[in-house]
Amino acid sequence: SGLRVLDLDGRFLRTIAALQFRTPQCFTVSQGRAFVVDDDDDGGNDPNSGTFVEPGKVLHVIDIQSGYILQSVSIDLEENFSAILADGDEIYITCFNASKVVVLRYAGSEA
Repeated sequence: SGLRVLDLDGRFLRTIAALQFRTPQCFTVSQGRAFVVDDDDDGGNDPNSGTFVEPGKVLHVIDIQSGYILQSVSIDLEENFSAILADGDEIYITCFNASKVVVLRYAGSEA
């Protein structure tokens, strides 16, 4: 698992965040970052920040150039997510049945 980076002609360049996802549900990119909602049934320590991430849905923020996960945040909802949009410092995530929208604020690279 990971994100495959392609050039504008569709040629494979590299894979970032390899082996970091369990069951990715949706993703988007914005301003040099990739945002991936993953279903992590086990939880555990985030290898990059060292903080404990609860089991369940997790939003990963990944630097596209380096491939490093900058931030992982637990999302406390049981629904499956279907779409994600990053606009400025706000991240919008919709649930599969479109009955809810989760809005998060990106904390920046110091988070």
